[in-house]
Amino acid sequence: MSDGTFDNPSPQFDTAEYADLPGNDPCQFCHQPIAATYYRVNDALACTGCAEKMRGELAKDTHTAYVRGLLFGIGAAVVGMILYATFAITTGIVIGYLSLAVGWMIGTAMMKGSGGIGGKRYQITAAALTYAAVSMAAVPVGIHYAIQQRQKTEQQIVASGQRSDEEFDRRERKLNPNNGAPPPRPRQPPTGQRPVTYRPISRRS
Repeated sequence: MSDGTFDNPSPQFDTAEYADLPGNDPCQFCHQPIAATYYRVNDALACTGCAEKMRGELAKDTHTAYVRGLLFGIGAAVVGMILYATFAITTGIVIGYLSLAVGWMIGTAMMKGSGGIGGKRYQITAAALTYAAVSMAAVPVGIHYAIQQRQKTEQQIVASGQRSDEEFDRRERKLNPNNGAPPPRPRQPPTGQRPVTYRPISRRS
């Protein structure tokens, strides 16, 4: 800093310095000066000619790109359905925010399959696939809970049958105390005595 700055602290208006304006910057692609109209492509300045050229080189929406994006979206929908159902069955919790995650998976897969091409029909297709995936996830969840309910009902029936049998045995013993008791043993002769036998005697005429 020169000493004159401190000697003359008043501002100087004799020399003006201009900041760089976008119109004075060159195009980042063709390096030609930009006249009046300029564009920004990925935060880079571009002239009208380069912008139009790059716009024409962008991928165009074709039937092949849509079909490819649709196939990728269907695959993501199947994976999302499995994850959604697995989470609901494992934790027993159904959270609506999971549908947003499924939608994000489907949208990302479709963009990747189409090569970055998007549009209204891609958005509608992604929304329909998300709705279908979340709705179909309710099928395995419902089957799981139906099987659990059936097993629980069978266990209750078995337990009820066992209680009925025990109650029947209890009442039977109460009405007939000797029922089920071991039969009495035959009387044995005293020790050292031969058992008395009886033989019929026939008379002679």
